[in-house]
Amino acid sequence: MSTAAYRDLENLPTRAIGELFDGQLHAQSRPAFPHVHVHSSIVISVGAPFHNGIGGPGGWMILDEPEIHFTLDLDVTVPYLAGWRSCQAPCDYIPRRSYPLLQAREVLRLLAEEGIEGSGKEAEPRGDGV
Repeated sequence: MSTAAYRDLENLPTRAIGELFDGQLHAQSRPAFPHVHVHSSIVISVGAPFHNGIGGPGGWMILDEPEIHFTLDLDVTVPYLAGWRSCQAPCDYIPRRSYPLLQAREVLRLLAEEGIEGSGKEAEPRGDGV
């Protein structure tokens, strides 16, 4: 079985969204209009209070469909919505490239700090840093 690489993501048709997990390419078509409509409403509802502080606490960086790399070019995901507390994403954190590179330990730590159930507080990263 061959291992997928970042170039396989780049070679997908423009109407596809691709992700890499454990060297396997997972591709799907872009969402249909009803999904996009609901997603846009959620982004607006979450973005105003959490990202912009309008009617809410602010202090969060909310991103719409960011490309996130957990292991450079090996584990790549495109969640519909992602957010970080701004205090945990300093200005120099914002990458000059098109995607942030996150370490699994960061993600587990942030989930544990928020008290999110099933965050895998006890989980240990794989040997390759994921």
